[in-house]
Amino acid sequence: DAGVDPAGRPFMVMQYVEGETLATRLGSGPLPVREALTACAQIADALAAAHRRGIIHRDLKPQNVMLSPSGQPKLLDFGIAKFLPQLEAVAGDDTTTSLTKTHAVLGTPAYMSPEQIHDRPLDGRSDLFALGCILFESLTGQRPFRGRQTFEVLEQIAHVHPPAPSTIRRELDEGHDELCRRLLAKDPADRFQSAEQLVGALRVLLPDTSRGASPQPPHDSKPRLGPRIPKRRLVLSLAGALIALTAIGIWRWTRPALPVPPDAAEAYYVRGTDALREGAYQTAATALGE
Repeated sequence: DAGVDPAGRPFMVMQYVEGETLATRLGSGPLPVREALTACAQIADALAAAHRRGIIHRDLKPQNVMLSPSGQPKLLDFGIAKFLPQLEAVAGDDTTTSLTKTHAVLGTPAYMSPEQIHDRPLDGRSDLFALGCILFESLTGQRPFRGRQTFEVLEQIAHVHPPAPSTIRRELDEGHDELCRRLLAKDPADRFQSAEQLVGALRVLLPDTSRGASPQPPHDSKPRLGPRIPKRRLVLSLAGALIALTAIGIWRWTRPALPVPPDAAEAYYVRGTDALREGAYQTAATALGE
């Protein structure tokens, strides 16, 4: 948040993010497979939010991901982020600082996409390549592209395909190999085309542990039956449920449609709720008031 206090002094409020960087965490070895997939899915969610606003990060790496004590990743350091080319005319100049040289190759070599190395136009798929590097390292404990000198790393990114993660860690399978292969494709057209697509693919690999499966009885044992429900109570319950469903259907059929909010109101609502999530309450109050 930002503003001016009653004494006329301007102030700025920044969030304090507690925890350790993903780079520090990876210093102890690869993450558990489920933890690695979950963290990358949450980072992809953050990228999706940025990309929807026309912003690409351009420097995604483990040092720029903070893990909270609960394990929640936070995407940091948008210092060299920029607006997507098609939005520059509307949004204005990028957020590159004045210390960044014109036409310089921006980013950290080990996590740069091939198009970033060759100074080609970038879009959100470049961030997904960097996330692929992070996922590979989180699963295997090794960077996908390594070398003694920077030019060796860049040469590998441009021309060499990293090994399948399952050849490095036995717990991994073809699903993890295919996920990394698509993220680390040299041609952006061969990658996931959006962060939302990546989130969907990651969720397929994440087993649903929210509902524990009941253990199956041995084949030679008889199934245990629960207490019998009296027939009268069962009939009354079904009748009540039918009446409730009928009432809901009639209400949904006859209720008046809500008006579509004006674009300006929708924009203020989105701005206000986003500010609430970030803890910028003064900005939220102003936007929601409008």
